[in-house]
Amino acid sequence: MSEVLALKGLLAETKKNINELSLDMVADMREVRGLYNPYEDDLAIIDAETARIKANKIKQTQSEIIRLTSKKKQLEREING
Repeated sequence: MSEVLALKGLLAETKKNINELSLDMVADMREVRGLYNPYEDDLAIIDAETARIKANKIKQTQSEIIRLTSKKKQLEREING
């Protein structure tokens, strides 16, 4: 019984982490879109380096979300039998 409760706690924490990472990723995507404004006439002010760094962070966050989603599915299987 206590093992199931521990798994449920771990599942709740994993879901929370997925949600937090998803929100961070959405914010980073919006920031990248803002850095690459297609209506900007002066291309010299586009901050490509910051956009590249944010894009790499988005990729890392996506990988972590995929890993946590897999972990969540495994925990759900273990809890439900």
